[in-house]
Amino acid sequence: MPAETSKRRTCGTWGECAFSHPRLRDLPMSQRSPGLWGRLFQKRSQPESGGEPELTTLVDRPREPGDLLLGTCRILEVLPGSWGAVYVVSDPAQDIVFAVKQPPDHAASDPDFSARAAAAASNWNSLGMHPHVAYLYFARQEDGLPYLFVEHVPGQTLRRRLEGGLTDYKAGIKLALEVARGMEHAHRRGVLHRGLRPENILIQDRGVAKITDFGLAAAWRPPVAKGRKRDPAAGHLPPAYVPFEAWENPAPATPENPGGVGFDSDVFNFGVCLWEVFLGKTPYRDTAKKPSAPPRDPSEIRPDFPDPLKTLLYRCVAPDRAERYPDFSAVLADLEQAWRAFFSSPPPALPFQPGDFAADCANNRGWLAWTLGEKEEARRFWHQALARDRTHPQAAYNLARARYLYGEKDDTAFLASVRQSAGNPAHRAAADELAACVHAAGATRMLPPTPSGTAPRGSSSFFPNPRRAARAWPGNSWAIPRP
Repeated sequence: MPAETSKRRTCGTWGECAFSHPRLRDLPMSQRSPGLWGRLFQKRSQPESGGEPELTTLVDRPREPGDLLLGTCRILEVLPGSWGAVYVVSDPAQDIVFAVKQPPDHAASDPDFSARAAAAASNWNSLGMHPHVAYLYFARQEDGLPYLFVEHVPGQTLRRRLEGGLTDYKAGIKLALEVARGMEHAHRRGVLHRGLRPENILIQDRGVAKITDFGLAAAWRPPVAKGRKRDPAAGHLPPAYVPFEAWENPAPATPENPGGVGFDSDVFNFGVCLWEVFLGKTPYRDTAKKPSAPPRDPSEIRPDFPDPLKTLLYRCVAPDRAERYPDFSAVLADLEQAWRAFFSSPPPALPFQPGDFAADCANNRGWLAWTLGEKEEARRFWHQALARDRTHPQAAYNLARARYLYGEKDDTAFLASVRQSAGNPAHRAAADELAACVHAAGATRMLPPTPSGTAPRGSSSFFPNPRRAARAWPGNSWAIPRP
């Protein structure tokens, strides 16, 4: 195999074999994507007449459509996000589109940022596939900071949708049902959002709601000066969206800290969202730590506002946690009852069959753990993926590679483990590409692990695969947009 092949990439490996994109460090400086946050960097140029190289200072410009991001992905669009730029990027080799969240400006100066961000990314990734949760594929480290590769959701944020005026009752309750189902799924996995608001509820072009940014409000917060107390509303939430308990005790609730934020705190944020959806206003006229007056009367804004919906809104944002909904199971029960009472029909729901994606999700959790330095945790997830699907090609490759690096396999056994996946016709294309990847890399230059979301053009192993996803929940726009 030609030597130059080792500089290319294949089968979703973010590394050094086959296909068309050279490694970032092999690119000339003029072709690299601009650096973070307009920082300055320097290079030395060799003068033609010899002598001491000249030191030249280059100023990075903001990234624009057409630029490369992290050396491999072409930026299609730059969108404003809660924390900074969100890049809609295509990976030409994979024929897949991602939304990439860049770390916030303060990350480089916050020594604890990477640890918090890694924990939040791991929790978000653990949610796996759900029709009302934007899937976090993986994170990639650049300059020691994680970039989050998230499912691209064509459409708009709920905030943008609300600019068009109040939502009618049927559309509003449908939206509330979808968001509540996504949040109930997260809570069943033990994951708090801690920042739910219209800016991180995405509405697909088909009208389906998806929640994004799990845990980022707490993990990506700005640092606090030494000796000062953190303001819960600083940097990540408008004061109206801060649960009352978070003003005094913003830490998560635990047996040792029962008064901290918990599932009912996410319910509070959800309730404030619903006030904006149905009434165009937040529930309290002031944003004090404890309100000086009860919530607004919805009937003053919409005289026809139904009493069952009014009761639900009050319970979501009750200052007394004993009066608030404890979790989203209780919220869902009342929302479904309201739908039946108003519209005399079963509440709408997308069918969900998560079993089809269990191996993919476990493999991608391993990929994320590996990139964040949790090697043994990564191996555990890859074992889980192979327990679900013993011919899963990416999990077989990743686990065999890890065992090779630990001296538990030689290169022949490594290759044999990957080739076993080719026995399954559905995995043959991906397995052949990964085997070629091993051949090209050789025993001395191993490749990084590969996530399930990426595959060579024409392969059937995209994740989420549009055909499999359409079977999992018909009517959802899971088809991956083409660049």
